[in-house]
Amino acid sequence: MAVNYDSAKGLIQLGEQVDGVSIAGGFNDMYHTKDPSKTIYDGKDYKDVYLNNGDGNRSASFMLYPKKKYQKLYLQIAAIGKDIDQLIIKDSDTGTELKATTVAVSDGLKTVEVDIGGVESLYVDAEASDGGTVFVPLTTSYYK
Repeated sequence: MAVNYDSAKGLIQLGEQVDGVSIAGGFNDMYHTKDPSKTIYDGKDYKDVYLNNGDGNRSASFMLYPKKKYQKLYLQIAAIGKDIDQLIIKDSDTGTELKATTVAVSDGLKTVEVDIGGVESLYVDAEASDGGTVFVPLTTSYYK
């Protein structure tokens, strides 16, 4: 575990530090897990993840609520087993598409940068195929 000490403030920080605000705070979804048997990707335990490993072809989707406080979203996402043919991030209030991309298994843990200035809520949708899993570490995905 990473440990940082700020002598000026007398603070000890445990865990990885990112220059931003984690999306984990307030995250609520049926595929949200902290189960250690499901939070490991490529040998690293992310502790808190969105893991959609359902059956069949499906929409692996969730909501985020930046509440107009941030300019960027840095979403980390991995396709496990099968590629994600389409990842779409929308302003859920206006329906405006902010980002569309793909995520291949060979990409590993991919960081998707999205401009979210002035956005209240986001709809994130990954089209998952039967046998494929969508893995989003909430602790290392963040707003800035």
